[in-house]
Amino acid sequence: MAHGYWNDWYFIWGWFLWFGVFFLLLSNFGHWFYSYRSNQRHGLHLQKTALDLLNERYARGDIEQAEFAKIKLDIADSEQSKKAHPIRRSDQRQIRYFV
Repeated sequence: MAHGYWNDWYFIWGWFLWFGVFFLLLSNFGHWFYSYRSNQRHGLHLQKTALDLLNERYARGDIEQAEFAKIKLDIADSEQSKKAHPIRRSDQRQIRYFV
């Protein structure tokens, strides 16, 4: 006499549900971990500012003092214009996933 779950294999459908839940949780965690790690890589590469590059060129002797002063003023002006017109939050690349 079958009771509807052990002998007639009805119990297997319950396992499909749990495998599906497990797969969704695992894939969700994998997606979160991958996106977290990919966003962390951006901090590893320290980018030099324009002023740092200018100072290096001046230290190597690639440019003269007059040209150095002129370019330094241009950089300062561009920094002031960036402060006057800040970047909108939607323009910045900030992707966050909430799990």
